[in-house]
Amino acid sequence: MIKKSALKKEFELSSGLKLVPPLVEDSAAFFEDSLSSEDIFALKLVLTEVLNNGISHGNENDETLKVKGFIELDSAGGQLLITVTDEGKGFDWQVVLDDERLEPDDEQVMKEKGRGYLLIRVYGFEYKFNDKGNTVLLSKRVEPLT
Repeated sequence: MIKKSALKKEFELSSGLKLVPPLVEDSAAFFEDSLSSEDIFALKLVLTEVLNNGISHGNENDETLKVKGFIELDSAGGQLLITVTDEGKGFDWQVVLDDERLEPDDEQVMKEKGRGYLLIRVYGFEYKFNDKGNTVLLSKRVEPLT
């Protein structure tokens, strides 16, 4: 018997916010037999945040530009990996790392805007950016079900 040690889902979508919920739900369904309900919830929340950021901030809602990436579950290493790249000009990601808002606080979590990377941290993900600032790489330790 051969056991899969990794599951991977690749995606690409144009920059329309209305396309995010179906992609997130499809991605959650793809991994639902391999992750706990808590990890599925975190995946959905975090994926929504980074896709919305890529579309709204990176691609400035320009539907001719794409957002692409992948989600990978490395069962052997117990890692959930998410990579999202937009076609925008990038941003100074050092500001995100230095931002005081990244300290968890109930008021910030309840805000509709400016909470993305706070939520990413709260749900156990670590993140890195490429030099340009148009790709985010997320990772989280998980206990795969399979």
